[in-house]
Amino acid sequence: SVASINQSIAKWYKVMSDNDSIKVKASKQLQNFSFHAGSPVEYSEQYSTIVSSVNSFDITVGAIVSNDFMLSAGGGTTKFSFEEHTGMVQGGEFTDDMEASHAKGFVLAESGDDDYLSVDVLYENNGWKSSDEEYGVSGPGLGSGAANENSVEMKESFPTFVFRTRGGATSCPYEGEYTAVHWKNHESEVIDAATMQLEVPTISVDKNFQENIPSGEAATFTLHLRNNSETGEDQTFDIIPYDRTNPNGAIITIDGNPISGSRLAYHVPASEDL
Repeated sequence: SVASINQSIAKWYKVMSDNDSIKVKASKQLQNFSFHAGSPVEYSEQYSTIVSSVNSFDITVGAIVSNDFMLSAGGGTTKFSFEEHTGMVQGGEFTDDMEASHAKGFVLAESGDDDYLSVDVLYENNGWKSSDEEYGVSGPGLGSGAANENSVEMKESFPTFVFRTRGGATSCPYEGEYTAVHWKNHESEVIDAATMQLEVPTISVDKNFQENIPSGEAATFTLHLRNNSETGEDQTFDIIPYDRTNPNGAIITIDGNPISGSRLAYHVPASEDL
């Protein structure tokens, strides 16, 4: 129903808003990482909680030895009884351990030849501390009973990492500035800073329309291809015709090279026209 769909949309907006607010609020930084193609960054953390219980026991082993004898004297009889008790006590103790652990980590990598990034990695919680990663303890353990799977209180989730881009150069796709657009009243809060744009091609033509072309002759257009790379990188651009805009099958050539159904590659130095 429409109401159900609208409810799902509202929940999705809530998730997006929460995601933006978590990124903006994160303040405890793990480290800044810089990386480029061929030099990925890997990082992981592992946490564990161990619950131990110690149980002791004693075993007593004993024996009783008894003996009776009679003594007669002066017409009378006396009975003597002897009973001897011996024993020893043996004991020991055993320990039960129950451990719960979890790990979290990330890999930062780039695939572009000239792309590079500088990224701040932060902890999700504003006041994050290592105890946030610990498990609770309940039931047996702490010296009473035997530790078992119920001795550790499992958590539904743990704080994760937050990533914020601080700079770099990117292409395919270009990574521009990202703000908390889904967090109401905080839309201008910057989460990711804009990177420099490696590829900024422009294409233009001196005159994009010609008419009254004599039969059997070609219409000539002067095409300008420019490289405005923000990092000063020389670039190679492909020119590809969009066949849907050529329904009547006009033959297109550049410097005598037909390009219909194919592409032509041109190397353009930084800040220059071709």
